[in-house]
Amino acid sequence: AVAFPRLHPPPQVMAMVHAAAERHAVAPSLLLATCFHESRLSLAPRYASLCGVRIAHRYVRSDSESADIAARTLAHHRRRCGSWVRALSAFRWGTCGGDVAYGARVLSVARRIGWRE
Repeated sequence: AVAFPRLHPPPQVMAMVHAAAERHAVAPSLLLATCFHESRLSLAPRYASLCGVRIAHRYVRSDSESADIAARTLAHHRRRCGSWVRALSAFRWGTCGGDVAYGARVLSVARRIGWRE
């Protein structure tokens, strides 16, 4: 099981993220790290979207839809960009060569919770 030290996301949020990750063949720890980085897994005050997903400049408010779109998008960007750090950059900025520091930060969290490439 994936655990976040000193952080206790609601079990239903963890279940939604795990289900979305499995549906789109993304490691659950990688999707959890992405959503953690975007909203602290729903624990950030006044979070706008569980996984930071926006459509037409509007945040996706449904947690399950946000997790599903994020997982699908990450899987797509991984195929397109060739690496997870570049896929995460594309998730955040829209281009594979965007801010790779964002990808590195997310991967750092993912490794701490058990992700291995």
